[in-house]
Amino acid sequence: MTTGLAPVSVTVDPSGGFAYAANAGDSTVSQYSIGPGGALTPLNPPTVTTGTEPISVTVDPSGGSAYVTDALSGTVSQYTIGPSGALTPLSTPTVTAGDFPSAVTVDPSGRFAYVINTNDSTISQYAIGPGGALTPLSPPTVTTGASPDAVTVDPSVRFAYITNQNDNTVSQYTIGPGGALAPLSPPTVSTGVQPESVTVDPSDGFVYVANADNTVSQYTIGPSGTLTPLSPPTAPAGSEAVSIVTVRP
Repeated sequence: MTTGLAPVSVTVDPSGGFAYAANAGDSTVSQYSIGPGGALTPLNPPTVTTGTEPISVTVDPSGGSAYVTDALSGTVSQYTIGPSGALTPLSTPTVTAGDFPSAVTVDPSGRFAYVINTNDSTISQYAIGPGGALTPLSPPTVTTGASPDAVTVDPSVRFAYITNQNDNTVSQYTIGPGGALAPLSPPTVSTGVQPESVTVDPSDGFVYVANADNTVSQYTIGPSGTLTPLSPPTAPAGSEAVSIVTVRP
Protein backbone atom coordinates (compact mmCIF):
# COMPACT_ATOMS: atom_id res chain seq x y z
CA MET A 1 0.00 0.00 0.00
CA THR A 2 1.37 3.40 -1.02
CA THR A 3 2.09 6.00 1.67
CA GLY A 4 3.66 9.42 1.65
CA LEU A 5 7.43 9.91 1.65
CA ALA A 6 9.46 8.22 4.40
CA PRO A 7 6.70 6.88 6.69
CA VAL A 8 8.05 6.33 10.21
CA SER A 9 5.02 5.68 12.44
CA VAL A 10 1.61 4.06 12.10
CA THR A 11 -1.40 3.67 14.38
CA VAL A 12 -4.89 2.15 14.20
CA ASP A 13 -7.94 3.78 15.78
CA PRO A 14 -9.64 1.92 18.67
CA SER A 15 -12.53 0.73 16.49
CA GLY A 16 -10.12 -0.99 14.12
CA GLY A 17 -11.71 0.85 11.21
CA PHE A 18 -8.99 3.31 10.26
CA ALA A 19 -5.19 3.54 10.08
CA TYR A 20 -2.86 6.55 9.96
CA ALA A 21 0.81 6.78 8.95
CA ALA A 22 3.12 9.74 9.67
CA ASN A 23 5.27 10.58 6.63
CA ALA A 24 8.41 12.41 7.73
CA GLY A 25 9.65 13.08 4.21
CA ASP A 26 6.71 15.11 2.91
CA SER A 27 5.08 16.36 6.15
CA THR A 28 1.80 14.51 5.73
CA VAL A 29 -0.29 11.82 7.38
CA SER A 30 -1.68 9.07 5.15
CA GLN A 31 -5.18 7.96 6.14
CA TYR A 32 -6.88 4.66 5.30
CA SER A 33 -10.00 2.66 5.95
CA ILE A 34 -9.47 -0.95 7.03
CA GLY A 35 -11.62 -3.48 5.21
CA PRO A 36 -13.18 -6.66 6.71
CA GLY A 37 -10.13 -8.69 5.64
CA GLY A 38 -7.70 -6.11 6.96
CA ALA A 39 -6.75 -4.52 3.63
CA LEU A 40 -6.15 -0.75 3.60
CA THR A 41 -7.94 1.62 1.24
CA PRO A 42 -6.83 5.27 1.01
CA LEU A 43 -9.41 7.78 2.14
CA ASN A 44 -10.35 10.87 0.15
CA PRO A 45 -8.13 12.83 0.42
CA PRO A 46 -5.42 10.19 0.94
CA THR A 47 -3.23 12.52 3.04
CA VAL A 48 -3.50 15.56 5.29
CA THR A 49 -0.82 18.14 6.00
CA THR A 50 1.14 18.26 9.26
CA GLY A 51 3.94 20.40 10.62
CA THR A 52 7.50 19.77 9.44
CA GLU A 53 8.81 16.19 9.68
CA PRO A 54 6.05 14.28 11.49
CA ILE A 55 7.45 11.19 13.17
CA SER A 56 4.81 9.94 15.63
CA VAL A 57 1.03 9.62 15.41
CA THR A 58 -1.55 8.44 17.95
CA VAL A 59 -5.34 8.30 18.30
CA ASP A 60 -7.13 8.97 21.59
CA PRO A 61 -9.05 6.07 23.20
CA SER A 62 -12.43 7.45 22.09
CA GLY A 63 -11.35 7.45 18.46
CA GLY A 64 -12.37 11.10 18.12
CA SER A 65 -8.99 12.84 17.95
CA ALA A 66 -5.53 12.27 16.49
CA TYR A 67 -2.19 13.86 17.38
CA VAL A 68 1.07 14.04 15.42
CA THR A 69 4.51 15.19 16.58
CA ASP A 70 6.16 17.62 14.15
CA ALA A 71 9.84 17.12 14.96
CA LEU A 72 11.37 20.06 13.11
CA SER A 73 8.49 22.44 13.82
CA GLY A 74 8.57 21.79 17.56
CA THR A 75 4.79 21.36 17.54
CA VAL A 76 1.99 18.82 17.86
CA SER A 77 -0.61 18.80 15.09
CA GLN A 78 -4.13 18.05 16.36
CA TYR A 79 -7.12 16.74 14.42
CA THR A 80 -10.68 15.56 14.82
CA ILE A 81 -11.59 12.23 13.21
CA GLY A 82 -14.77 12.29 11.15
CA PRO A 83 -17.24 9.40 10.66
CA SER A 84 -15.39 8.35 7.50
CA GLY A 85 -12.04 8.37 9.33
CA ALA A 86 -10.79 11.54 7.64
CA LEU A 87 -8.69 13.92 9.73
CA THR A 88 -9.66 17.59 10.03
CA PRO A 89 -7.28 20.08 11.67
CA LEU A 90 -8.67 21.78 14.76
CA SER A 91 -9.26 25.55 14.64
CA THR A 92 -5.88 25.85 16.35
CA PRO A 93 -4.08 23.28 14.21
CA THR A 94 -0.95 22.96 16.34
CA VAL A 95 0.28 23.43 19.89
CA THR A 96 3.84 24.15 20.99
CA ALA A 97 6.02 21.32 22.25
CA GLY A 98 9.74 21.21 23.08
CA ASP A 99 12.86 20.75 20.94
CA PHE A 100 12.38 17.87 18.46
CA PRO A 101 9.17 16.23 19.69
CA SER A 102 9.60 12.59 18.73
CA ALA A 103 6.80 10.60 20.36
CA VAL A 104 3.25 11.19 21.57
CA THR A 105 0.85 9.11 23.64
CA VAL A 106 -2.60 9.63 25.13
CA ASP A 107 -3.32 8.08 28.52
CA PRO A 108 -5.93 5.27 28.63
CA SER A 109 -8.54 7.58 30.17
CA GLY A 110 -8.27 9.97 27.21
CA ARG A 111 -7.77 12.98 29.50
CA PHE A 112 -4.06 13.68 29.05
CA ALA A 113 -1.40 13.63 26.32
CA TYR A 114 2.36 13.39 26.74
CA VAL A 115 5.01 14.31 24.16
CA ILE A 116 8.70 13.37 24.28
CA ASN A 117 11.14 16.16 23.34
CA THR A 118 14.41 14.44 22.45
CA ASN A 119 16.77 17.39 22.05
CA ASP A 120 15.98 19.21 25.30
CA SER A 121 15.37 16.07 27.41
CA THR A 122 11.86 16.99 28.52
CA ILE A 123 8.32 15.71 28.26
CA SER A 124 5.48 18.10 27.44
CA GLN A 125 2.21 17.39 29.24
CA TYR A 126 -1.27 18.46 28.19
CA ALA A 127 -4.90 18.23 29.21
CA ILE A 128 -7.30 17.17 26.44
CA GLY A 129 -10.39 19.34 26.13
CA PRO A 130 -13.90 18.20 25.08
CA GLY A 131 -13.17 18.91 21.40
CA GLY A 132 -9.75 17.27 21.51
CA ALA A 133 -7.68 20.46 21.83
CA LEU A 134 -4.51 20.22 23.91
CA THR A 135 -3.85 22.67 26.74
CA PRO A 136 -0.44 22.68 28.46
CA LEU A 137 -0.48 21.65 32.10
CA SER A 138 1.36 23.54 34.83
CA PRO A 139 4.27 23.10 34.56
CA PRO A 140 4.12 22.53 30.78
CA THR A 141 7.19 20.25 30.81
CA VAL A 142 9.09 18.00 33.20
CA THR A 143 12.69 16.80 32.95
CA THR A 144 13.61 13.34 31.66
CA GLY A 145 16.89 11.51 31.27
CA ALA A 146 19.24 12.20 28.36
CA SER A 147 17.65 12.11 24.89
CA PRO A 148 14.26 10.54 25.64
CA ASP A 149 12.80 8.51 22.81
CA ALA A 150 9.56 6.75 23.85
CA VAL A 151 6.79 7.06 26.45
CA THR A 152 4.03 4.84 27.78
CA VAL A 153 1.34 5.14 30.47
CA ASP A 154 0.18 2.18 32.56
CA PRO A 155 -3.46 1.02 32.21
CA SER A 156 -4.41 2.38 35.64
CA VAL A 157 -3.22 5.90 34.61
CA ARG A 158 -1.08 6.09 37.75
CA PHE A 159 2.41 5.83 36.26
CA ALA A 160 4.39 6.84 33.17
CA TYR A 161 7.69 5.48 31.86
CA ILE A 162 10.13 7.05 29.38
CA THR A 163 13.19 5.54 27.66
CA ASN A 164 16.35 7.67 27.66
CA GLN A 165 18.72 6.70 24.84
CA ASN A 166 21.86 8.53 25.91
CA ASP A 167 22.06 7.46 29.55
CA ASN A 168 20.60 3.94 29.22
CA THR A 169 17.75 4.45 31.66
CA VAL A 170 13.98 4.53 32.03
CA SER A 171 12.52 7.56 33.80
CA GLN A 172 9.57 6.68 36.06
CA TYR A 173 6.81 9.03 37.21
CA THR A 174 3.57 9.12 39.12
CA ILE A 175 0.61 10.82 37.42
CA GLY A 176 -1.30 13.27 39.61
CA PRO A 177 -5.09 13.76 39.51
CA GLY A 178 -4.62 16.67 37.08
CA GLY A 179 -2.28 14.70 34.81
CA ALA A 180 1.02 16.27 35.91
CA LEU A 181 4.03 13.95 36.16
CA ALA A 182 6.19 13.74 39.29
CA PRO A 183 9.45 11.71 39.38
CA LEU A 184 9.46 8.60 41.54
CA SER A 185 12.31 7.73 43.89
CA PRO A 186 14.63 6.74 42.36
CA PRO A 187 13.75 8.79 39.25
CA THR A 188 15.35 6.30 36.83
CA VAL A 189 16.27 2.62 36.51
CA SER A 190 18.95 1.12 34.29
CA THR A 191 18.24 -0.54 30.93
CA GLY A 192 20.33 -2.11 28.21
CA VAL A 193 22.30 0.00 25.76
CA GLN A 194 20.34 2.74 23.98
CA PRO A 195 16.75 1.89 24.96
CA GLU A 196 14.44 2.59 22.03
CA SER A 197 10.90 1.62 23.04
CA VAL A 198 8.86 0.89 26.16
CA THR A 199 5.52 -0.80 26.82
CA VAL A 200 3.40 -1.84 29.81
CA ASP A 201 1.79 -5.27 29.89
CA PRO A 202 -2.04 -4.97 29.77
CA SER A 203 -2.25 -6.79 33.11
CA ASP A 204 -0.49 -3.72 34.56
CA GLY A 205 2.21 -5.82 36.22
CA PHE A 206 5.23 -5.64 33.94
CA VAL A 207 7.24 -3.20 31.80
CA TYR A 208 9.42 -4.15 28.83
CA VAL A 209 12.08 -2.06 27.06
CA ALA A 210 13.63 -2.80 23.65
CA ASN A 211 17.36 -2.00 23.58
CA ALA A 212 19.74 -1.48 20.65
CA ASP A 213 22.15 -4.03 22.17
CA ASN A 214 19.83 -6.86 21.06
CA THR A 215 18.09 -7.28 24.39
CA VAL A 216 14.75 -6.59 26.06
CA SER A 217 14.89 -5.30 29.64
CA GLN A 218 12.08 -6.64 31.82
CA TYR A 219 10.68 -5.30 35.09
CA THR A 220 7.91 -5.76 37.61
CA ILE A 221 5.90 -2.69 38.67
CA GLY A 222 5.78 -2.16 42.44
CA PRO A 223 2.81 -0.70 44.33
CA SER A 224 4.34 2.79 44.13
CA GLY A 225 5.11 2.44 40.40
CA THR A 226 8.84 1.82 40.76
CA LEU A 227 10.39 -0.76 38.44
CA THR A 228 12.37 -3.76 39.69
CA PRO A 229 14.36 -5.87 37.20
CA LEU A 230 13.20 -9.46 36.79
CA SER A 231 15.62 -12.37 37.00
CA PRO A 232 17.22 -12.44 34.50
CA PRO A 233 17.00 -8.67 33.92
CA THR A 234 17.09 -8.99 30.13
CA ALA A 235 15.93 -11.38 27.43
CA PRO A 236 17.62 -11.78 24.02
CA ALA A 237 16.17 -10.00 21.00
CA GLY A 238 17.09 -9.60 17.36
CA SER A 239 19.63 -7.16 16.00
CA GLU A 240 19.15 -3.58 17.20
CA ALA A 241 15.64 -3.99 18.62
CA VAL A 242 13.80 -0.67 18.23
CA SER A 243 10.16 -1.36 19.09
CA ILE A 244 8.15 -3.55 21.42
CA VAL A 245 4.46 -4.14 22.14
CA THR A 246 2.64 -6.43 24.57
CA VAL A 247 -0.57 -8.30 23.78
CA ARG A 248 -2.68 -10.53 26.01
CA PRO A 249 -5.76 -12.50 24.89
